[in-house]
Amino acid sequence: IVLICRYGIPFKDDSDTDNSRTSTIHPPKTTCRSWLRDFNFVILYTAYALYTFGASVPSAHLPSYVEEQGISSSIVGTIVSAFGIANGVGRILFSNLGDCLGGKYLRVFGLTVLINGCSMLAIPLCRSVVPLFGAATLLGLSFGGRAGVICLVCCELFGQEQATKAFSLLGTAFILTSPFGPPFVGFVHDALGAYDLGFLLVGSLMLLSALFVARLDLKNSRPRQADCDGERSIIQLSF
Repeated sequence: IVLICRYGIPFKDDSDTDNSRTSTIHPPKTTCRSWLRDFNFVILYTAYALYTFGASVPSAHLPSYVEEQGISSSIVGTIVSAFGIANGVGRILFSNLGDCLGGKYLRVFGLTVLINGCSMLAIPLCRSVVPLFGAATLLGLSFGGRAGVICLVCCELFGQEQATKAFSLLGTAFILTSPFGPPFVGFVHDALGAYDLGFLLVGSLMLLSALFVARLDLKNSRPRQADCDGERSIIQLSF
């Protein structure tokens, strides 16, 4: 990682062969070092790393938590199935929500992270079947929604030509942080004899991630100076 940050990894750049595909709004980036200089990417990477720390926690520890509440194994299986089904539904639901909002996929991504964080914080309050079923469904919807829109977020922020590069680099955040979430929650459970604190800490990190996404969305919601100048020129020509 240190070598990548220092020297960078070259990407194939098609801008030399087809200049019409180069965008002034999304200037081409050819190394990891150039991506690390991009404010949008750094904030998105930080938010994604914070979120993915706890992304695997529900699938790893939710069944054990439900069993500790004295719920039968058949009901535990039903709750886990609800999480899986909602995961698939969330991918479709939140992707279409982004389309309905005119391509505001970053805003939808922030919503999924917010719902996921709130659901994680609510799990310690759920002691019976119905609340646990609801929490698992919300977790599945938001988890699937995140997976369904993150590549579209890359396209929105960095342009279609650079979306695959941004998405592949975001994958390193998942690799670096997601393996540590479930062991951390398991360690807290072994030390305290309960999952409550582990779920609360993971949910808090997800809410912090949502704040980073909100900051990024606020920055990109402001009209660009170039767009404003172009609109002024059109108005002046019309008069």
